[in-house]
Amino acid sequence: MLDKSGCVRSLKGNSLIRTMARFLDSGYAVAMVDAPSDHTGPDGLAEFRTAPEHATDLGGIITDIRSRTNRPIVLASTSRGAISAVNAASRLHGQSAPDALILTSPLSLGREYSYKPLAMQSVFDLPLNDITAPTLILVHDADQCPRTPPERAILVLEKLGAKTRRLVSMSGGPMAKNPPAGMDACRGQTPHGFIGQDAEMVEILVEFARHALRLPPGKG
Repeated sequence: MLDKSGCVRSLKGNSLIRTMARFLDSGYAVAMVDAPSDHTGPDGLAEFRTAPEHATDLGGIITDIRSRTNRPIVLASTSRGAISAVNAASRLHGQSAPDALILTSPLSLGREYSYKPLAMQSVFDLPLNDITAPTLILVHDADQCPRTPPERAILVLEKLGAKTRRLVSMSGGPMAKNPPAGMDACRGQTPHGFIGQDAEMVEILVEFARHALRLPPGKG
């Protein structure tokens, strides 16, 4: 959630949020997207992440940012947020669509028979084949989150319709030899969130965007 000044009130350990300054230093303008005002309950976006209306909301934001910056738009997400990003990239066209897509530790495995629909969702609930924007998938080989097994990332990659698509698996880091297990492994300050490897993570994302969008250095 963002406060009235647009600053993060929670999820400060999120890998993409805590590295925002590094993206700015690389020449990128950065926008963080909050939940809509009618989806602020304890489950957040819940199953709305796969709804066409959610893609439309994100498309409106992309169009607005494009008009303000006159720059290509890279839609980056992590973990469950990958469902939202895939929703947008698979449904949107023209000025409302992202020019490139980045999925880090994407949620690729839902929990069957959960009493909450949101827990059953994954990126496979959306038409991955309709994504044509250049796409990077970044995982960590020590990620123990039960919803983001790194070995399933190749299945996501194979479903994509994008001609330019890349899968990168990071290794190492301060917790790689003894990562937490269970749902505790799904937090940002674990291998799931590339903890202790912020510089390497950002470099991979930035270099992919520059190559995919043919941008010169410092022109994010």
